[in-house]
Amino acid sequence: MNIYVANVPYSVRDQDLRELFEQFGEVASAKIIMDRATNRSRGFGFVEMANDDQGRAAIEGTNGKSFHGRDLVVNEARPRTEGDRPSFGGGRSGGGDRGGYRGGGGWRRRRWPWWISRRRPRATVTVVVAVTTTRLFPIHQEAPTCSGALSLVPT
Repeated sequence: MNIYVANVPYSVRDQDLRELFEQFGEVASAKIIMDRATNRSRGFGFVEMANDDQGRAAIEGTNGKSFHGRDLVVNEARPRTEGDRPSFGGGRSGGGDRGGYRGGGGWRRRRWPWWISRRRPRATVTVVVAVTTTRLFPIHQEAPTCSGALSLVPT
């Protein structure tokens, strides 16, 4: 028989839970559920008893009992259904339509922030060329020649 134990103090470990239930019969396994991220107890656990009669006696004997300063809540564990598992695909799982907006909340990858266009801006270069017709050199000198794209070099 699989037994669900809730309101377990965070300091309790698997061995403590096993010792509590061994006084009612043979314990096949005792497990405190730990949080993966913090490695702390989540405050509940499961005990598997070898015999159903011993399991029922353990539930009656420990439900509401003070254990390490907290009153335990002990019930027969229900099998886990498919809807109880967390989904990672966005949106809502299970029933319970609340009306209104029903869209899923899946994560959309954007390469640019929303205020920047998806296309990268192209670099533009503006070249301004000024042409002067006034002679700035004395008449007996030759006019300067252009050697190069943008620079004037006098000869």
